[in-house]
Amino acid sequence: TKVSSLVGVKYLKNLRNIYLYQYSGTKADVSENESVNCIDIRGITGTSIQINAPDAEDVYVEGSALQKVDLSKCKAATDVYVWSDGRNISTLKLPSYKKNLREITLKGYNAATLNLNSYKNLQEVICTYSSFSKLSMNKCINLKFLTIGWCDNVSNVDLSANKKIKAVSVKRCANLTTSKVAVGNPSCEFYTQDVGYSYAKSYEEYNKEVSNYRSRSAININAHFTDAEINSKGKIKLTWSVPFLELVNKDGAKIRYQVQVADNIKFKNDLDSYI
Repeated sequence: TKVSSLVGVKYLKNLRNIYLYQYSGTKADVSENESVNCIDIRGITGTSIQINAPDAEDVYVEGSALQKVDLSKCKAATDVYVWSDGRNISTLKLPSYKKNLREITLKGYNAATLNLNSYKNLQEVICTYSSFSKLSMNKCINLKFLTIGWCDNVSNVDLSANKKIKAVSVKRCANLTTSKVAVGNPSCEFYTQDVGYSYAKSYEEYNKEVSNYRSRSAININAHFTDAEINSKGKIKLTWSVPFLELVNKDGAKIRYQVQVADNIKFKNDLDSYI
């Protein structure tokens, strides 16, 4: 059943989370529900949506036809997710109260500029499949992580004033590379797109994948794993089930290469003799 209104929700005084799919309304008002912590509306069928959730910390909206998104009344939001596969979002109003927002994920933003400088407490920004040519975040003094992917109109990003930036990831942008991102932290790490996935059934197969990359002169193995560790003896210590190799390309940007294990239990047993 498609939902077009949240009028009756105000009587659910203990409601904490709202998850909706195929929402056909243009407004979602939960301003009388002070206990709501998360509002998540996917598959929005219309072209516009206004969310009035002043107490929600997590706000997610998604719709392939979305053109206008108004989150200005979501004053407590710390994590905002706005997604449109149609790349049609031309009007975006973020929370009017600017001190709480910490993370924003934006897909399908179809405007010339994206200015986030009013949100000085932002720590992570993810922008993908968007049309902006100018991205302004130089006043986001607490920014730590930035990901830009499949954004073909942007050609440079200035983060020279962002002293806390830790990592920048640039994925398949036609006119932007990591070398065109100026950062204010000399220790900032750069990543480019994932180069692929492989499935290993044992440590031997896993090691073969590593050797394949080691043999390529353009890419050097960086002895660091996101989800696994190499100890001082060169042995692998499995910390999570899926290890990520970090490779370094010619520009010094890191490429994450994932070796996904088909049988994690068997793989861990194979590793026992190597740890």
